[in-house]
Amino acid sequence: MKKTATMVGILAMFAFAVLTIPAAYAQPINVSLRADGIAGNIFDVTSYMIQPGNVTEDGVTIDNQTAMGAVVAYCQDNGINVNITMGLYGEYLTQIGNDPADEYNWMYAVNETVPWVGAAQYDLSGGEFVHWYNYNLNYYTVLTTLNKTVINAGDYLNAMVTWKNTSGTYPLSGAEVFVANASYTAGSSVGFTGADGNCTFQWSTPGVWYVYAVDPVHGSGMYNYPPVSFTCEELPTPTPTPTPPVEVPAITPPGFLLASLSLFGLAAIAMRKTCKK
Repeated sequence: MKKTATMVGILAMFAFAVLTIPAAYAQPINVSLRADGIAGNIFDVTSYMIQPGNVTEDGVTIDNQTAMGAVVAYCQDNGINVNITMGLYGEYLTQIGNDPADEYNWMYAVNETVPWVGAAQYDLSGGEFVHWYNYNLNYYTVLTTLNKTVINAGDYLNAMVTWKNTSGTYPLSGAEVFVANASYTAGSSVGFTGADGNCTFQWSTPGVWYVYAVDPVHGSGMYNYPPVSFTCEELPTPTPTPTPPVEVPAITPPGFLLASLSLFGLAAIAMRKTCKK
């Protein structure tokens, strides 16, 4: 009985030690943080130290060492307004700074890649570059722009494909351009971009069509918001031009007299020639 109690005690102490080791040995990490609103840069800091633990904002508590926790902790430490809320799919960052044009428009990227996971669930290990930005700035997106939004059937259309980071906007060479009959659905390939990022193609089917590109390095732009589209219109059937009637000039009285005199003159000449014979 005593031996059993001793074993239980040892196991309990071991379990407690295992559970407390992560907290005891958790270390601060350094990350780079940047936020860009529609009006410009809000902050840009390198090697900011993020302590282990949690941060609470607007009644929502998240881990400091996540993509969302790090920016919330930085904003709180530096007197910058930040707001988060709990949505249907988890924590959602609604505002950095005070510009109404930025509210509910925030996205994030880590090391110039947009993750397919919520920012509060993206764990940081140290050394990452975490960038929050208004999605209308189109960072880290395989972006397609068209030279026309309305064409006639049979016209040519030019699609330019670019990618943007904090250093600038660059044309993407070798990106494949697709046209789909609905937004956010797979389409048919119409060609590839050249070195200047342009792809020119002809389209003849009437309707509203959606265009996106897929780059071998930066991925797909199929799910970009808002989607890029154009309208193809049927050529109108030409209306035949009626042939105007031939106008016969009317003979006026003076004209009639001149015509009569000319006939009499010809008759007189003919009679003279007959008499001479």
